[in-house]
Amino acid sequence: MPPQEAIPEPKMMRQYSNAMEEQQYSAGTTTKIREHTIKITMRDGYENEAIVYQSALRSSSPSPLVVLCYGDGFVLGTNKQYAATARAAALLYGATVANISYRLAPENPFPTPANDVWDNIEWLAGNAHTLNADLSAGFILGGGSAGANLAAVATHKAIRTNLSPPLTGLYLAAPFLLMEDIVPDQYETPILNEDALNCIMAAYQPHAKSPDFSPFNDPESFSKLPRTYVQMAGLDPLRDDGLVYEREC
Repeated sequence: MPPQEAIPEPKMMRQYSNAMEEQQYSAGTTTKIREHTIKITMRDGYENEAIVYQSALRSSSPSPLVVLCYGDGFVLGTNKQYAATARAAALLYGATVANISYRLAPENPFPTPANDVWDNIEWLAGNAHTLNADLSAGFILGGGSAGANLAAVATHKAIRTNLSPPLTGLYLAAPFLLMEDIVPDQYETPILNEDALNCIMAAYQPHAKSPDFSPFNDPESFSKLPRTYVQMAGLDPLRDDGLVYEREC
């Protein structure tokens, strides 16, 4: 891995990334969606923000809950990144959607992002009723790229710990799940730009063999996964991560 000083300055990258996400978020606002923010307390007392989306057109009856995790290499991203997806799910399916937050590397390396996502999920499992959500109607977790990693890790942990109510669905878009030394033996090593991977790993500093980094370190839980949808793109460097995960499901 490169030394810490070789990692691009995250503050500069975040200024651009956050501005783009804010612009896209503001452009998609609509009177058809009710939005509000809540604070969820983490295990160390830190409060992460979640944005809650609900259709203004549906009845007041409880709805399924969809939880979304943003991506961008564990170092970038905000809970406004998946605003368009959240609004669409609220309108199309009458779902309550919570776009959660987690603290970013390198200031907050592994396992803080994974712990934050898990703490969000535990809180939502116990407090969904405060959002007028009914987990018996559906409790779905999803994310993209690094967010898909965190969603997958949390789902496997939910299986190990018997989370109640249980997650009923998992959605992974271009998940980042593999390193060379944890690829299942029957699969070829995935292709990923070495420089990009080194920067991500230097910032995140994961324990490669921990189930809080990759679900492939918890193989027994694959047989107990909820219904899972894995989305990949043919030329995406993370394509093989998703393909290998899907074959293990």
